[in-house]
Amino acid sequence: MNGAKLVFDSVVTRYGMAVRVVSFEGKSWVLACDVVTCLGLGKNNFTDRIATHPDIFQGEVEKVRVDNSPAPCWVLSETACRLFVCGLKSKDADLIEDFLAWLEAGGMQNNTAASAEAVPVAANVLAFKATNSAQPAGKSERQRAYCRDLLKTLLRYATDAEAEELTYAIESEVADLLNRRHCPGLNDARYELYRRFWLQGGDV
Repeated sequence: MNGAKLVFDSVVTRYGMAVRVVSFEGKSWVLACDVVTCLGLGKNNFTDRIATHPDIFQGEVEKVRVDNSPAPCWVLSETACRLFVCGLKSKDADLIEDFLAWLEAGGMQNNTAASAEAVPVAANVLAFKATNSAQPAGKSERQRAYCRDLLKTLLRYATDAEAEELTYAIESEVADLLNRRHCPGLNDARYELYRRFWLQGGDV
């Protein structure tokens, strides 16, 4: 059984709950036990879901030893995280919202450059990577997935100046949205992103 290397941990919810991100076979994975804790679920929620849909999660979940730990543990790819959360019911919907916002912001890719096995991270504010996730079934989810991947593709080919202009445009859109409707989750996630990348003592 090959081992995984712990790369970093990251706070993913407004309540300060964090997950550990590891590098394994050139990809970023997150510990399943951390995910279920952050979502306010029990361990059985994860194992039952994987057992019920083995074909969907095939190749996207692995059982590995982290930093040569004696006991192996389950890890999830980014695709598996999205599949696991899809249709999930939690006692606190804010936890799911925060976790998805963390994924959308490229949370699993931050700081992975420190590892020899790490997936490369864009120099721009928003990280990107090629995705091979299954096509979303609903029109709304398909629209969001297309928008996300289109933005990642744009960042891949943008110059530094173009990426900076795009960042300003997105920040302006976020501000306009917050002016139009009350969305505390977005406001908190926006501040956390800004703190992580730009405030003194940030994580990046």
